[in-house]
Amino acid sequence: MLQTALEQYLDKDSVRQWIATYEGNNGPHYTEEREVFGEPLRIDTSDNQLFPTIAARVYHIRNALVHNKEGEISRFIPFSGQEKILLSEAPLLQFIAEELILKTGKDVQF
Repeated sequence: MLQTALEQYLDKDSVRQWIATYEGNNGPHYTEEREVFGEPLRIDTSDNQLFPTIAARVYHIRNALVHNKEGEISRFIPFSGQEKILLSEAPLLQFIAEELILKTGKDVQF
């Protein structure tokens, strides 16, 4: 469902441009394979892989936060230094959230 929402409301070129700008200012992060909560992840910016790889990344981060079961490798452990992982992923999550709000939000009447 997340992938479908991304495909429906986000423009591939805008997402690619945002990633290129972010990585141009901060160095390679999203398009370079790196371990995120125990799983190697990389965003593939090709047409047919852009949204599936973004959706997989967001879903994995969500699961690491929400399904925090003891004994699982891919989980978030507060105050363990993993906050740095979340901080590095937050810009992408914020961009996606803002784009979805702009495309689907409605004005509130007072």
